[in-house]
Amino acid sequence: MPIRLMVALVVLLASAPKPPDSQAAPGWPSAEWPHSEPEAQGMRSTLLATMLEQIGGDNPGIRSVTVIRHGTVVLDARISPLAPGDRHDIHSCTKSVLSALVGIAIDNGDLPGVDTRVLDFFPGHEFAHLDRDKDAMTLGHLLTMSAGLDTEDSYLYNWSGLAKMRASDDWAQYILDLPVVAEPGTRFEYSNGVSELIAIILRKATGQSADSYAREHLFEPLGIVDFGWEGSRADGSLGYSGLSLHPLDMARLGYLYLRKGEWDGTQVVTADWVRESTSPRIAAGTMADSYGYQWWVGDDMFSMQGYGGQFVYVLPAQDLVVVFTGALSLQRYFEPSSMLNDYITSAVTAEHALPANPVAAARLDSLVRVLGTEKEESPRPAPPTAYAVSGKNFEFAQNRMGLRRLALHFTEGSSAAELEFVVGGIAAQLTIGLNGVRRDSELFGQRWACRGNWLDGETFVLEQEAPGKALRRRATLSFQGDTLTFEIRDEITGSVEIYTADMVTTSTVDD
Repeated sequence: MPIRLMVALVVLLASAPKPPDSQAAPGWPSAEWPHSEPEAQGMRSTLLATMLEQIGGDNPGIRSVTVIRHGTVVLDARISPLAPGDRHDIHSCTKSVLSALVGIAIDNGDLPGVDTRVLDFFPGHEFAHLDRDKDAMTLGHLLTMSAGLDTEDSYLYNWSGLAKMRASDDWAQYILDLPVVAEPGTRFEYSNGVSELIAIILRKATGQSADSYAREHLFEPLGIVDFGWEGSRADGSLGYSGLSLHPLDMARLGYLYLRKGEWDGTQVVTADWVRESTSPRIAAGTMADSYGYQWWVGDDMFSMQGYGGQFVYVLPAQDLVVVFTGALSLQRYFEPSSMLNDYITSAVTAEHALPANPVAAARLDSLVRVLGTEKEESPRPAPPTAYAVSGKNFEFAQNRMGLRRLALHFTEGSSAAELEFVVGGIAAQLTIGLNGVRRDSELFGQRWACRGNWLDGETFVLEQEAPGKALRRRATLSFQGDTLTFEIRDEITGSVEIYTADMVTTSTVDD
């Protein structure tokens, strides 16, 4: 059923219009966020609904949209397969959280100021390529991505330097052994390793990993209790990535900075640090015009940004915090930015409440419900090929993925199929929804949501997504007699790998 028709039906069934929400100033969301219809906060539901319709019609991989105005939630949508209780990896948004921890540590006296030389944190260490520039490098240079180190560890280099760092035994040694190719403070160069070095310095100075320090000094004051933070070989939490949060908790961090570091009467981060962190400190010209202390800075706005479409936008002039999470391709990475400009900021039309618009508000609510679920369809009739290959094993030649064997199982009239395979010597299984609804499976400690359909009489297409992560793949299985062509596309990076396999006579998938 088309999304517009589904929305129309829900609107017609909606209850009678509610009276407008109170316009009283909301309290701090230390426990729960207050909610209201957009009009009560001077925003137009119609534009927000149009944005959700666009997402529903051509979703690039956006998985949540949260809009906070005047400290009140006016939109909080989860797009399937992300469920309301799921955290989401925020990837490089972690860097902005790390910056807040540095500011807190400086204010607490646990860490010296930003003008401290980096090498002072590593007494007794010897580093390669030591010269005047490396000796002059400061914590502030790390925070502004202007250290000048030749890290080559961003997407521009396919993260090659990051892989080398992770493979090394001593990450700080690896980073600081690299040559300096630009005078510190003169050139912006996005670097994951530089952010990792900040986390290592924080641990050395405080005796706590970033997650431990954040729990005590940042998350607990804000009421953030459910989070994850990936560990590193540097005996602590990752600094460049690794943090997972609920979208509304991402909004808490944005709201803290919108309120200049204050939270419910407590100055969690100093106002000076917030101002210094979110002011243009060096020209960037990539994801935003400028960069601060691990924050992207644009005109009248500053933001956290992360791989796969994780964004926290803070717009002080409009008293607005906007959060997106997702699994966006690199080609469509900036679509949330376009939606922010085309729909969200355009929806802000007054400082105070607008007249209630119950029809538009009901349409918006119905879209949130529609996008949060998947419409069940009748499974398409399977072609004869489905039953000809069902239960048959296909064996692959040696390949980069370590994929050795694969078998699909179809049952006539069933709304699901089973995929068995052996990868890296380990047998695994995924359930695939055939009726338009993804089915969940646990695989190597990760939840995967899968659905598939027959594209034609010989081609089966499988969509795989790990909810809460920027992991989205499309596998195309083409059967020609006893031969299988298996094409897998990473929907984030766009990379494609193709393997062929031959049918074997054994009846089960084993290693």
